[in-house]
Amino acid sequence: MEKNKNAFKLIETRRRIRPAVQLFGSVPEEMRDAAAKLESLGFASVDINMGCPVRKVCNVAALGHDDRTAQTAALVRGMVNAVKIPVTPRCGLAGTTTI
Repeated sequence: MEKNKNAFKLIETRRRIRPAVQLFGSVPEEMRDAAAKLESLGFASVDINMGCPVRKVCNVAALGHDDRTAQTAALVRGMVNAVKIPVTPRCGLAGTTTI
């Protein structure tokens, strides 16, 4: 969440309906702390962006790839163990012709 004022502002405007919030990143401790922060704010769940055709996300996160399996598992495990709300994966496949 990088203490981005715009991100917090957007989250705050949606808080009454308690949607899931999607996070992307590759540092397990930061993702764990972000999930805990969102839980403390009353959100119902956290989605992890595991891959996306958007270049910014691919360059920073790109966790769903085979060569990062151990890192991805550590990141997800840390988030799941840190919160009681559901933590779910999301993967954008736009433009993909084969899976």
